Amino acid sequence: MLSSNALAQGSPPPDGNKELAREWANKAKERYDAGDYQGAIDGIREAEKHARPPTFTRLSALAHERLGKLVEAQRLHQSVADLTLAKDAPEAWVNAKAASENDLKALAPRIPKLEIVVAGASAPDLELTLDGAPFDGGQLGRPVPQNPGVHTVEVRGRGRPPVTRSVELREGATERVEIAVPAPSRPPAGPKVLPPSSPPPGSGVAVPPALR
Repeated sequence: MLSSNALAQGSPPPDGNKELAREWANKAKERYDAGDYQGAIDGIREAEKHARPPTFTRLSALAHERLGKLVEAQRLHQSVADLTLAKDAPEAWVNAKAASENDLKALAPRIPKLEIVVAGASAPDLELTLDGAPFDGGQLGRPVPQNPGVHTVEVRGRGRPPVTRSVELREGATERVEIAVPAPSRPPAGPKVLPPSSPPPGSGVAVPPALR
């Protein structure tokens, strides 16, 4: 049984080397128990190159949660909860699925949301980023789940000065960021061009017919 998380990400199928899978999974568990949550995630990634039982995905979900990456943890727990297990599936897999289903219920209200509202321009005319990554303009005005912590929103438009806002999200909270986009900057006016004038009388300068 493959974890739906691994399949959804389009990673290559595991090679079936159960010995290496078990070795890396044990390392990941040791790292998790020692408080090295990123190390646990890295270990599970290695283990999933060889096998992808739901127990691996669940451990990765728990490690992401410990790091405050609640959105990723929710996605991983959901992939375990969505699995359809065979009647003779190992008990550890059945327990992992049930535990992730329960964890999802506790995790959902903890995930903060960020609503971004932009005034002064329409989304197609703007370039929006959240923490340096492109932000879908179609999500403007909607509370979007994000991880707790400080986030930076930047709005850019052609001919407009960039606008940056930072906001701190706390667990379970919904924050709204309103950004007023300045009007486009006008290019400086060029030098005024005066029409040609006729020379004063008696100057002796002939004026071409086209200029008379």
